[in-house]
Amino acid sequence: MFYHTKMMGNFILFACVICVFLYVTQLFLPNMTWNDPLYFLLFILLPIFILKWSFPRKSTAIKFSSIRNLKNIRPSWRVRVYFLLPFLKALGFCLLIMALARPQVGNDNTKITSEGIAIMMVVDVSSSMRALDFATREKRQNRLDVVKEVFHRFVLGSDNMRGRNNDLIGIVAFGGYPESKCPLTLDHNAVVSILQTQVKIPEPIFDSNQQLLNAEEFQTAIGDAMIIGTERLKNSSAKSKVMLLLTDGENTAGVSDPLESAKIARDFGVKVYTIGVGTNERVPYPVENAFGEEVLRSAHFPMNEEVLQKIAKTTKGKYFNARNKSALYDIYSEIDTLEKQEIKVTYLQYDELYLWFLIPGVLFILLEKLLANTVLRKMP
Repeated sequence: MFYHTKMMGNFILFACVICVFLYVTQLFLPNMTWNDPLYFLLFILLPIFILKWSFPRKSTAIKFSSIRNLKNIRPSWRVRVYFLLPFLKALGFCLLIMALARPQVGNDNTKITSEGIAIMMVVDVSSSMRALDFATREKRQNRLDVVKEVFHRFVLGSDNMRGRNNDLIGIVAFGGYPESKCPLTLDHNAVVSILQTQVKIPEPIFDSNQQLLNAEEFQTAIGDAMIIGTERLKNSSAKSKVMLLLTDGENTAGVSDPLESAKIARDFGVKVYTIGVGTNERVPYPVENAFGEEVLRSAHFPMNEEVLQKIAKTTKGKYFNARNKSALYDIYSEIDTLEKQEIKVTYLQYDELYLWFLIPGVLFILLEKLLANTVLRKMP
C-alpha cells in the first residue's frame, strides 16, 4: 500500500510539474505551435516509467541486532534530495518528446502590404500552338514558346516592361480540358519556372493500330478553362482580378460555353483580357512524314475572334490580336499599365525552437546520471 501511494503521489506531482512547464512556455511564447504533435503520444509511456521508479529495486541487506540508535540520526541533504533523480530523468524525457514535436513560433514581421492585382494566366496548349508562324531566321519558336518568353518578361520585367513585382500571379493551362498549374502567388520565379517546365503541348499517344488515344487533349476548351481561372481568382483578397486568356483557336471541347463563362467571371468581378495568338491564315506546321522526319506543312487553324471580343466586352476587358512576336510584346506592354490596387499578403514564417527543448532535455538526463553515480549514489 505504501508503494502504491508513493507511486500515485509521484505521478500526480510530475504531472503538475509538466502542466506548469507547458503553461509557462505558452505564456512566454503565445505564438508557439507544434509541427509534429503526434510525438506527444510518447507521453503514454510516462506511467510505465513512474511505476518502474516508484517500486524498490532488489538489493542486498545487512543485519543489525538493533536499529534503535539509527532512528535518531537526522537524514543528510543527499537523502533529502535523492527523490529528485527520477524527476530529472522524467523531465529530460519530456523535453526530448517536445523537441521531436518540433516547436515553432511564427514571425509576424513577414506581413506584406503592397500595391498590386491578382492575375491568372489562362494559356492554350492545344496542338495548334505548335504552329511556327512566329519563328524567325535567327530563332525557331512555336506559338507557345513565344508566349512563354513574353510572359517571362512581363512578370519579371525586361526592356520596356517594368515587371509585376507586387501582383499575385497564377497559371491555368488548357487543351481539351483545363488544369491548374500554379495558384496565385507572389513567388514569381516559381511561376516562371512552372510555365517553362510544366506548361507543354501534349504529345500524341497511339495504340497498336495507330489510333490516336488522347485526341481530346488536342482540342480547345476555352469555356471550361475560364471557369477554372475564375474559381482561382474569386477568393483572392485583391480588389482587382484579371484573367489573361491566350488562345489561337475556337471552343471545340468542354461543357461550358465561353460566353456563359464570361458572365460568371463578370459576376465575380473578374476582368478578362483576351489575346488571340496568330491569324486565320494558313501557317507553317511541323508534322512527321512516313520516315519519321519532321517537315513543315501548311495548316489552317480557325480562330473565333468574334467570341474573344465578346468575352472581353462582357467582363469590361479588352481584346488583342497578336499576329506576331512584336505585336505580342506590344500587347503585354499595354496590359502592363493595368490599374493597381492595395493587396495584403501574409507569409508567416516559423522559427524552429526544438533546440530550446533538446539541449535542456539531454542536460537533465546527463545530470541525473552524473548525480546518481557520484554524490547521490545509493549504497549498497
